[in-house]
Amino acid sequence: MNQKQDEKLAETSIMYIFNSQLQSLMHQLEKMGMDNASIPGFIWSMKSCVLNHPDIDYDQLNRKIQAMGWHDLQLNCSTFQLILDCFSFDGV
Repeated sequence: MNQKQDEKLAETSIMYIFNSQLQSLMHQLEKMGMDNASIPGFIWSMKSCVLNHPDIDYDQLNRKIQAMGWHDLQLNCSTFQLILDCFSFDGV
């Protein structure tokens, strides 16, 4: 394999992992009772929070989502970790 093929394979692998994590997050939000129509906006909000505050912790993120108007949702630890897994790019 040459370098371009290696890079393409790595990029494809990263996208597969990201899509899998994103699907898991969407499924978790559905299980928590979030309306399907609200999920894309919520995910966009979470992406913004994590990218702008990479060291955000569980309590801080819950306070931020409340401040952004997501009053009907309290993240649990597994959903918080899924959000971090989706949008924290350390080591990638």
